[in-house]
Amino acid sequence: MKQFQKNIRFLFIFLIAFTSNHSWSQVDKAPILTINIVKAAKDSIIIKDFEANIIGKYDSKSGSQIKLYQDTKEGYYRLINGDYWYDFYLTPDFKLEVSYDIENEGVIFKGIGSPENEYLQDKLDLVVEYSGWENWKLDEAAYLSQVDKLNFLLTNLLNQRRPEFTSNLARTEKFFIVFKRIERLCDYEGLHRYMTSDPEFKVSDKFPDIFEYFSYDNPKLLDVPNYIPVVEKYIQSELKTSRKASDSLKDYSQQKIQRIEKLIKNKAIKEILAINIGLNELNRTKALDSVFLSIQKIASKHSRFPEVEKKYSQIQKVAPGKVAPQFTFKDESGALVSLSDFKGKLVYIDIWASWCTPCIKELPHLAEVKKSMEGKNIVFVNISQDNSDENWRAAIQKYKIDGINLISGSGQDPFFDAFDVQGIPRYILIDQEGMIIAPQAMRPSHDGLLEELKSHL
Repeated sequence: MKQFQKNIRFLFIFLIAFTSNHSWSQVDKAPILTINIVKAAKDSIIIKDFEANIIGKYDSKSGSQIKLYQDTKEGYYRLINGDYWYDFYLTPDFKLEVSYDIENEGVIFKGIGSPENEYLQDKLDLVVEYSGWENWKLDEAAYLSQVDKLNFLLTNLLNQRRPEFTSNLARTEKFFIVFKRIERLCDYEGLHRYMTSDPEFKVSDKFPDIFEYFSYDNPKLLDVPNYIPVVEKYIQSELKTSRKASDSLKDYSQQKIQRIEKLIKNKAIKEILAINIGLNELNRTKALDSVFLSIQKIASKHSRFPEVEKKYSQIQKVAPGKVAPQFTFKDESGALVSLSDFKGKLVYIDIWASWCTPCIKELPHLAEVKKSMEGKNIVFVNISQDNSDENWRAAIQKYKIDGINLISGSGQDPFFDAFDVQGIPRYILIDQEGMIIAPQAMRPSHDGLLEELKSHL
């Protein structure tokens, strides 16, 4: 399997609903999964089920092994090692052995369960091949042709491999392919606008009916990896078509919860949707308390609600008016630079990386903002999450990035954790006394940013 860089992983974050309880204690039977560590990216490996519950954390030193035993249900799981991840499909009847070597093939399978898991890796290769950011620039006809081609290739791959399966994977993957087509159709209009800088673009009347025949409230589909993400897109679509002009003043996350409560009858699906808002949107909502209380009302009994509570408490600590958490990162000369070094100046922070396409698209706008603010009591701090010093320096030169350039070496740092940085680009505004003005500041491309910056000088 190819090693997937974070820019590819940026487009695919599968938030899967698979509600089950797992006990991973060792039993006196052969393991269903043995992972032999040859070379890992980081010192620890996390295995999660596809509702993102942590199954276990393991040592990933070379020569070590991870073994999972038969007391589990059939379904999808994910191995996470630093910035790399691999999906697995397991059943209690598997006898699957995996060699994990990040410097060579990534993962190699043998034993009972190999056909299913080799299929998953080949499927992901196909999806990635047809999912680069440049694809969103295609005109409508070319894009639809590409969607149909990917649909054909995925269907053909599944039909070729399914006779070798000894599990129920073929059923869920059949739905996966259907839902993948819906995802790609749903994303086209917005991402084409973004990539072509054409805010007026709309799909034609000939564009397919995206959600025709889609069952958005069907608990029997909860074991399909991309079912919940498509339900979320359906909710967003419904909200978009039903919004009134006055709704633009209302909090978007709160409106989504209200739409979920109106449309979704199944308790399990409703809980998962609410939990996902809590985990992914609390750091953006302007109605933090009311959104949290709405999630609590719907999903307080869900296994992941404690994570939402923890995130709610964490976000309160970096609300406007709070003291900003400190950072210390290296600059281009190798010197350590801290946030406290800029006390007395307004600080606009851009968290980015060389592999992040949306980050790069914002850079020309950032350059214009910097030019407009020349001579003002403001400093622009660019913090890269690149793990490659070479790539970071090359990007600085290529895109002529001025200001204070720092590198964190990864997306894992207490400063990022404090601000709940789940995706980039991310912008933060801090005042002259080190107090937070905006934990989610406007992007450089936002028409209101200059006025916002000047108002704090």
